[in-house]
Amino acid sequence: MRKAIGFAIVALSFLALAALAQDNAEKSASAGDSSNAEKSLSVGDLSMVKSIVIDRGLTPEGKQCVTCHINVNPGIISDWKNSRHGHVGVSCIDCHRVNKDSPMATQHEDLVGTDVYISTLVPPSTCGRCHSEELKQFEESGHFRAYRQIIPKDSLHALVHKHEGRSNPELSNAPNETGCMQCHGTKIELDADGRPTPETWPNMGMGNIYPDGSTAIAARVIRATEFQIAESRKPTP
Repeated sequence: MRKAIGFAIVALSFLALAALAQDNAEKSASAGDSSNAEKSLSVGDLSMVKSIVIDRGLTPEGKQCVTCHINVNPGIISDWKNSRHGHVGVSCIDCHRVNKDSPMATQHEDLVGTDVYISTLVPPSTCGRCHSEELKQFEESGHFRAYRQIIPKDSLHALVHKHEGRSNPELSNAPNETGCMQCHGTKIELDADGRPTPETWPNMGMGNIYPDGSTAIAARVIRATEFQIAESRKPTP
């Protein structure tokens, strides 16, 4: 009888210790998960966040852009809001604002009289402020020379404009616009208001030369607002 009681006491003690150990393990795991979550948030890993507060971290000018364009261009704002740029508070004005003396500088009708100037174009020199290594890699690649290398080739330009374009005063550049520049790019020209001309922009050429002299692809900003890494590997639907 005593042996049976002793065995029962030992068994109960073992079960109690096992339960205590499991409880401690669960608490430790919970604490670890919390710590990992805090660590994840501390480094800004918001890739799974589906909604954000629109004015989080935005300047007054940036908030004004979003507030207006959410009604005028809801698709663009939706893409931006769900992008990594949107999650970390990088807004339209951060990329589109330029100095007053920039050749691309224009003023939005609601900002006339202020010191805020914007550009329809976002040149690679702007991207390089945050993505300097990527810009450096591009400038050392063959794509950087995509348009620059054909500038001095007079015979090629003659082929496009005189032979294929028939020197037509209105249509001689059509072969270039529909063919060459969609891969090679071109020198982006500006009109009298500082906006890119329809003959030179938008296009998907790799070697576009911007008015500030920097070079890169001139992908349409409307699509670029998605800012997905996959876009660079497969830029077309």
